[in-house]
Amino acid sequence: MGKGKKLHHSFSNTLKSCSALENAAGPRFSVLMPVYNPKPEHLREAVDSLLRQRWPHWELCMADDASPDPQIRPLLLELTALDPRIRVEFRPVNGHIAAATNTAIDMARFVYAALLDQDDLLTPDALEVMAHAIQKHPGAALLYSDEDKLFDDGTIADPYLKGHWDRELLSGQNMVSHLGVYRMDRLREIGGFRDGFSGSQDYDLVLRYTRDLPDEAVVRIPQVLYHWRAHAGSTASGVQAKSYALESAVRALQSHLDATAPGASAATVPGLTYLRATYPVPKPQPLVSLILDLGDALSLAQAAAQALAAKSGYEKYELLLLHDQGLEQTTTAGRRAEVQSNVRLLPLDAALGAADRLNAAGGFARGKILGFLGKGVTPISEHWLKEIVSRLCRPGIGAVGGRLLSGDKTVFHAGYLADASKRLTLSFHGLPAQDAGYFCWSGLARTVDALDELCLFTHAEQFAAANGFDAAMTGAFAQDYCLRLREKGWRSTITPFAQFMLTALPELPEIRDNCLDDQDLTERWKTRLEPCHPDLLAIAEGWTLDWEEESIRSINQCITGMDAPAIQPVYSEEKQDRTRLHILLQARFCNEDFELSLLFDHRWYSAIYLNKELPFRRALDHFLTVGCAQQWNPSPFFSTLYYATQAGVGACSQNILLHYIREGAARGLNPFPLFDSPWYYARYEVASSGLTPLAHFIQAARQGLMNDPNEFFDSALYLQTGCA
Repeated sequence: MGKGKKLHHSFSNTLKSCSALENAAGPRFSVLMPVYNPKPEHLREAVDSLLRQRWPHWELCMADDASPDPQIRPLLLELTALDPRIRVEFRPVNGHIAAATNTAIDMARFVYAALLDQDDLLTPDALEVMAHAIQKHPGAALLYSDEDKLFDDGTIADPYLKGHWDRELLSGQNMVSHLGVYRMDRLREIGGFRDGFSGSQDYDLVLRYTRDLPDEAVVRIPQVLYHWRAHAGSTASGVQAKSYALESAVRALQSHLDATAPGASAATVPGLTYLRATYPVPKPQPLVSLILDLGDALSLAQAAAQALAAKSGYEKYELLLLHDQGLEQTTTAGRRAEVQSNVRLLPLDAALGAADRLNAAGGFARGKILGFLGKGVTPISEHWLKEIVSRLCRPGIGAVGGRLLSGDKTVFHAGYLADASKRLTLSFHGLPAQDAGYFCWSGLARTVDALDELCLFTHAEQFAAANGFDAAMTGAFAQDYCLRLREKGWRSTITPFAQFMLTALPELPEIRDNCLDDQDLTERWKTRLEPCHPDLLAIAEGWTLDWEEESIRSINQCITGMDAPAIQPVYSEEKQDRTRLHILLQARFCNEDFELSLLFDHRWYSAIYLNKELPFRRALDHFLTVGCAQQWNPSPFFSTLYYATQAGVGACSQNILLHYIREGAARGLNPFPLFDSPWYYARYEVASSGLTPLAHFIQAARQGLMNDPNEFFDSALYLQTGCA
C-alpha cells in the first residue's frame, strides 16, 4: 500500500506540474528564422524540432526572402496551420539574410529572441534550458550554448563545447554562434542585422551586441542545445565552403576594432579559417623590464641578451639578468652583456627561493611592464615583444604570456586552464606545434586561468599592489599570482602570435596527467577554480572527454547487450579528439531523442536518487550506465521493476527504457501498473503522433490535456477532488 500511495502522489503531482506549465510565468521566446529556398524536408525537420520543445512559451517568426521555388510558399502556409504560434511574413523582394532576419525581428512579440536557421535543429530541451537559465540569471542579456553538427547521413559529430565568455577568443572566432538567445529590445536598439556581412552576419551582430555589455550579462550554458546541419555549401561544413563568409568576418572584426581599439587591424590567421586582431602599442611606448634568472649559468648572459633582442620589434626595454652572487668574478660573459646600455646584472643570494629572487628583481626594475622569462626560453616569433605589450595594455588585461614549444616541436603549454577535474592543466601539452588544437584554441589569442614564470608579462603597478609573487607558494607562485589578479577583475591571456622555444627542461611543480600537482596551490584554490567546461579534460595532446573508455563500453552494453562497441567515435584521430558520451547518445538516439526527453524525467531522477540536479543528458547517462542496473526508475510514470516482470522483458539485454521505446510499446507492454498501453493507444490519437503511448500521455499533460491512463482512472476528476 505504501508503494501505491507514493505512486499516486507522484502521479498526481506530475499531472499538476504538467498542466500548470502552459500557464506558468516564464520567459517567452521569439524564434527568428529567415527562409530562402530551403530543402522542404530540412525545413520540416527544423520546425518539427521547435514543435517538440518541452518549453511551450515560444513563437516562430519565419520571414521568407522571396524564395523563387514555387513549393516553398504553400509549404510555409502549411506549417503555419500546424500551430498558432507559427507565423510567416512573405517579403516581396529578395533582400538577403540580414534583411530577412530583420523582418523576423519586426514580427517578434516576446522579450527574448533565439536564432534558428531554416535547416538546423534544436534539442527538445533547448528552450527549457534557456528559460531556466534566464530565471536563474534575470540580468542576462545574452545566453549561448554548446553546439554540434548534423550531417546528411544522420551522424551527429564535432561538438563545440564552449568555454567561459571570452572577449579575446571572440576576436578570433564566433564563440557564441548557436544556440544564441538575445534580448529583443537590445537587438532593436543596435539596429538588428547589418547588410554587407553575408555568411558572418551573426558574428557581426555578436560583436556589436556585446560591445558595451558587462561580462556578467553574458551566460554560458555548457550543454549542446543545437544541431547545426553541415551539408555542401553550408558554413557548418567549414567556413571555406563559403569563402565570402571569411571575408565578411574580417570586415566585421575590423568594424568592431575601429569602434573599440582605434589603430588595431583585423586579418585571417595564415593557414586557418579564423581571425587575428593586431593592436597598436601605446604612445609613448612604456618601458619593459625583461627579467631573466640565470642562476649559476651567468655564462649564458650574452647569448640570452642577443636572443631576446633579435626579434623583439620593440626598442624600449631593459634586461635584468639575475645570477648567483660571486659568479661575476668567474666569467666574462656577464660583463660583455652588461656593456649594452639596457642590460643590468643583479647578483642575488643563491639560497633565495625563486619567488623571492623574482620579487627582488621587480623592486629593482624601472619599467612600467615586468616581463618574467625562464632560463632557456628563446623567442622565435617576429615582433614578439610588441605583440605582448600591445595586448597587455588593453583594458582589463592583467597578465599576458606566449605559446611555449618544446624542442621536439610540440606545445609545452599554451597557458593553464582548469579542466573537468577542477585542476590547473597545461593546455595542449604535447600537441604538434602546427596543430591549432580543439577548435583552434591553441592557435588563437584567448583568456586563460593562469600563466607561469617561463613567460609572464604584467603591469609593475599591479605586481606591486599584489605584493608580487607569494613566496609561501614555493612551486606554483606565478599561477597563484594570476588567480589573485583574476579575483580583482584582471584577466590573464595567451597569444600564440608570440611563440617561444624551450631549449632546456624547466623546473616546474610536478605535472601529472597534464595537471599541475602542487599541494599548496590546490589547497588555496580548490573551491574557487571553475572548469573551462565540465565535460573536457586536458589529457593526451589536447582536450578530450570527461569519460573513460570503460564508460563508453558500459553504455554500449546497456544499449545493445554486446561487448563490441556499437557506437563508433565520429571525430578524426588526426585531431586527437574523442567523442563525448552524450554526443554518442545523441547520434545513436537521433530518432529517439524526443521520446527520451519525455520518458526520462531528469529532475525527478536527480532528486530521488542523486540528491543533486544534473542536466538532462548527464542524468540520462547516469541512468543508462548505473541506474537501470540498480532497478531505479527513469520517471514516476515508469517502474523499472514492474516493467521487467512482463513477458520477455526480463531476459532481454537492452536497457529497459530503450526496450519500451523500440519494442515494448508496440507489444502493448505497460510501463507502470496504472497505465494501460493498449487501451490508451485505442482511446487517443497516438498513431499519428509517432510516439509511444506513455510519451504521448506525458506530452499531452504538458500541453494541459488531462488524458486518462486507463479506462478506470479519470485524471481531471482526480485532480479536482484534491486527493493528492
